[in-house]
Amino acid sequence: MKMEEKQLDMYGDLKILYVGGRKALADIFPGIGEIELDEKRTSLKLDFGVGNPSTHHYSAEFPSKDGKRIFIINGRYHNTTPPTYRGEVSPCKKLYLSYKFLHEAGVAVPHVAFYPEIPQWLFTENIPGETLGQIIKKHQDRVINELHSLTKSLPYFHIRAGRSVDTLTNEEASRLFWSRSTMEQSRDFLEVLLGQRGDLDDITRLYLLIVNEAIDGDTVCHGDLSPDNIIKREGRGSYWYIDPELKLRNKFFDIGSLLGYLGCVQDDYSKLATSYLTGMIDARVQLEKDKLKEGVNESVVRESAFELSANMLHASLRIISKRKRRNEDSQSYEAQRTAISQILAAWESSPGEFLLNKEELERIKKFRDFYENQRENSIEDVCVSSNQNS
Repeated sequence: MKMEEKQLDMYGDLKILYVGGRKALADIFPGIGEIELDEKRTSLKLDFGVGNPSTHHYSAEFPSKDGKRIFIINGRYHNTTPPTYRGEVSPCKKLYLSYKFLHEAGVAVPHVAFYPEIPQWLFTENIPGETLGQIIKKHQDRVINELHSLTKSLPYFHIRAGRSVDTLTNEEASRLFWSRSTMEQSRDFLEVLLGQRGDLDDITRLYLLIVNEAIDGDTVCHGDLSPDNIIKREGRGSYWYIDPELKLRNKFFDIGSLLGYLGCVQDDYSKLATSYLTGMIDARVQLEKDKLKEGVNESVVRESAFELSANMLHASLRIISKRKRRNEDSQSYEAQRTAISQILAAWESSPGEFLLNKEELERIKKFRDFYENQRENSIEDVCVSSNQNS
C-alpha cells in the first residue's frame, strides 16, 4: 500500500475506503479471489470537485500482481442529507436500491455494493470512459450529434426500467420512486427565484397550469440526468448512467433535465423530440417485438416539442434554485435563466409549433411577465451592488 496504517488512521474516510473497497471487490468483480493483488501498489485518493457538497467522492485502485489488470472501485461518502429529502430510506440506501433495480432491469449502470455496517458509504464499479460533460467541453462541435444520439438511446432505459416495475411490491416502489410533489417542488423553486411574496401561491398555480401535464407521467426516469451522470464507455461507444434519482415522470423529463444543465442549446425542440420518438419505436421493435412500424405523426411531434421544452424549463428552474441555495455566483446559472426566457418567448412567438391554444398563451404571457420582471430586478440589483463595491 502507498499509505501506512498509521497514516490511514489520520484519514478515517480513506481507511473505510480501503476496507470497504477490498470487500466490494469480491461483490463487484466475480472471480477476483483467483487473482493475486499487489497490496503495495494499492492507491487511494479523494476526487476533489466531484458531485455536490453533501457527498465526498473517492476512488481506490487495486493492481494485480502480474501487472495485467487494475481493479478500480469508486467510493462515495454521504455526509449530509439534503434538507428537502424526506424519503423512507437514506439517500445512500436509495441510491444503492436504484442502481440494483436498474441493473436487474438490464439498464447500463455500474455494479454496486452497500454494507449496513457503514450505511453512509456506497461502492461502485468504475466505468472506463468520459462523461458527456467532458466530451462536450473538449468538442463543442459534437454537442448536437451527441444529444441526438443519446436521445435516441434513452427509450431503451425507459422501457427496460418500466418493464421491471411489476417486479416490485407497492412498498418497494413507494421507496424507490419517492420524490416531492410537483406542486411542492415548483413552489420551492419559484420562491428561491422570485423571493417571498404574497402572491407566490397564485404564481405557482399559474405555472403548474402551464407545465404540470407536461411534467407528470408514469415513465421511470433517471431523475437527474446531467452531462456528468452519463458516461460514454471507452471502446464501446455505449452510454452508461450513474447517480440515478429515480422518479415517475413524463417521458421527456430526462432529456429536459439534460438540456436544463446544458443551458441554451442551438437546436430545434421538434428535432430532438423526433429523435426520442423514433428511438422509442426502434426500442419497442427490438425489446418488445412490436411489429408496428408507425411513423412519427406531426401533431405528436409538436405536442412532444412542448413537453420537452416544458421539462427543460422546469429543470432550469430546479438548477437555478439549487445553485442559489448554495450561494453560487449568478453566472453559474445565467445560462438557465436565459434558456427560460428563450423557451417562454418561443411558446409565445410560435404557438402552432407547440400546439398551444389561446387560453394557454394567455397563461404563458402572464407568467412570462412575472419572470422577466424578476430577471430585470435581479440584473439591476447586481449592477447596484457592483457600483457600490467599485
